[in-house]
Amino acid sequence: EIWAYRDAIPLDLAKLPFQRAMGGGGGGAGCRRARIMTVATGSAEKQLKLLCVTWNVGATSPLPDQSLSAVLEEEDLADVVCVGLQEICPLSAMRLVHNGEEAMVWTEWVSRDVYDCFDGELELLESCHLVGMLILVYVRKTLQPDITRCRPNSIGIGVGGVGGNKGAVAVRFELNGTSFCFINGHLAAGQEHYIERCQNYRTIMSRLK
Repeated sequence: EIWAYRDAIPLDLAKLPFQRAMGGGGGGAGCRRARIMTVATGSAEKQLKLLCVTWNVGATSPLPDQSLSAVLEEEDLADVVCVGLQEICPLSAMRLVHNGEEAMVWTEWVSRDVYDCFDGELELLESCHLVGMLILVYVRKTLQPDITRCRPNSIGIGVGGVGGNKGAVAVRFELNGTSFCFINGHLAAGQEHYIERCQNYRTIMSRLK
C-alpha cells in the first residue's frame, strides 16, 4: 500500500497495531523501529536488537507523570536504544547562540525511563545536542567494554547555512569491528520544501564526519 505525502502523520496511521521485528524483518509499524542485526563478538557472532525512537516534542518540556515506557517496552530486549528528539526548545534567535537547560531536562527524563524499562541494564553511551536537536544512545552494560571509537558530531544547516535550528546530530561507534552510526535530523517542513530537504540531506551526509 502506498501512502501519499502528507504534512503530518495521520492519526489512523499512528494507531496501527505494533508487530515485533523477527529475524527476517518484514512490514509492520514496529519493524520500522526495531531491528535485528548480527555482529561479531570475539570468536562468535551475536544478534543485537536495536530500538530507535524519534519524536518532535514541539518546544515543550516533559511532564513528571509522562513516560516513554509504552514505546520502550515494544522491544524490551533491545541491546541498543537510540532516542532522537527535535524541537526540545523554542527555535528563537537567542537559542541559536545560547543553550538553555532543555537538553539536560530531556536527557534526565529519557534516561529515567530507559533505566526503569530495562532494569538498569542499559547505560547512556553518548549524546549530542545542537539547539533543538538531541540524540541519546544507550547500550547494554555488558557490551560497553567492547565499544571503541565512540564520537558525537553535529552540523547546522539552518540560518545562514550554519544555524542549528536545522541540521543533524549524530553518534557513531564501533562494536567488535562493526560500525554503527545514528543520525537525528531536523529539516525544513512542508511539501513545498521537498527539494530543500533533499539538498539538506545531501549536505548532512557529505559534511557529517
